[in-house]
Amino acid sequence: MTQQRGLLFIAHLGASTVSVFDTRAGRIVTDIPGIAGVHGVLVIPQQGRVYAGASDTNQVVVIDEQTWHRIATVPAGVYPDGIAYDLVHHRLFVSDEAGQTETVIDTAINQRIATIPPGGEAGNSQYDPVSGHIFVDVQTQNQLVAIDPATNQIIARSALPGCQHDHSLLMEGNARMAFVTCDGNNVLLVVDLAHAMHVLSVQPVGETPDVLAEDTDRRLLYVACESGILSVFQEQGRSVRKIGDQFLAAEAHSIAVDQQTHRLYFPLEDLGGRPVLRVAMFL
Repeated sequence: MTQQRGLLFIAHLGASTVSVFDTRAGRIVTDIPGIAGVHGVLVIPQQGRVYAGASDTNQVVVIDEQTWHRIATVPAGVYPDGIAYDLVHHRLFVSDEAGQTETVIDTAINQRIATIPPGGEAGNSQYDPVSGHIFVDVQTQNQLVAIDPATNQIIARSALPGCQHDHSLLMEGNARMAFVTCDGNNVLLVVDLAHAMHVLSVQPVGETPDVLAEDTDRRLLYVACESGILSVFQEQGRSVRKIGDQFLAAEAHSIAVDQQTHRLYFPLEDLGGRPVLRVAMFL
């Protein structure tokens, strides 16, 4: 989501389309078609670019945020999905679960410059603004790896005790925590980024957790699950307290948070035979 313009870019996998939703007007303003098997979408406002993983063509599609025109395509492994952006070196890191690689793209020239094998299936990738490193879930090893974007080399590998198949990841830079969800045993791990990557706590979540999101002002952490359950946690210092679970809709496993209005957006692929964007607010 672009907070300045209030635009939400939604990957509509079934239609191979990125839909652009104006959160202020409450309507779809355009559809960007022809992005085959679109999965992860990342907006980089500083560049005025949108990057979308086209898993059916094994590419990342580059879109102009102003005109919504496609301006480039870049090879990105076998099944590009999660996308992270390094703010310093202006590189994209694209996780390829099936190909077990991390693709590095130089956004200045929109070209692939490296392919990094993390040692197993690459789940989600996230940028940590404090260390300047990219962290990647290696879900078949139950590990987090850290990559130095300056060298495109793996510099650390950390075990995740209590986790089976770490799939999703979110960095909390200010409190120096990483949130990891494990879809093999339906738990959330809180990992200490400041002290040797120790696991601080293990919390239950809904079945098959997928996307993590945070309301930074309210310090609420959301875990959207493929079972349709939304698990909600209150961040307290360097720990979390579970508030509860709420069923939203079948396969409501993607979530975006508007940091200004605190509204939650859940794209649903099929509700009553049609795609729906559900808007909610946690009170």
